[in-house]
Amino acid sequence: MSTLHRELGIAYKDMATLYRTNAQSRAIEQALADRGIAYRVLGGTRFYDRREVRDILAWLQLIANRYDEVALRRVINVPRRGIGPTSMAKLLAFAVERNVALIGRSGSR
Repeated sequence: MSTLHRELGIAYKDMATLYRTNAQSRAIEQALADRGIAYRVLGGTRFYDRREVRDILAWLQLIANRYDEVALRRVINVPRRGIGPTSMAKLLAFAVERNVALIGRSGSR
């Protein structure tokens, strides 16, 4: 793409990249992002917008920072374990009532 753009003057907006499997999208998207080339994904979902990717990233953030309540809220029920909106509301109310973090220290490790 860069060669077509640089040597032939073809605008990036006039180019398309086709791929067969979603597994290929991450490498292509990363290469475009690294080069500062704007892009749109048509007929599919961007790699980092996929639910499973966002869930894994949230788990990793929670591992890195066990007090990350945003990450906890995202993955507390992934995989499903029966913690729905009602249970979350009760947990949040409990934490607010006692002025404690939703996720906190649990003994020494």
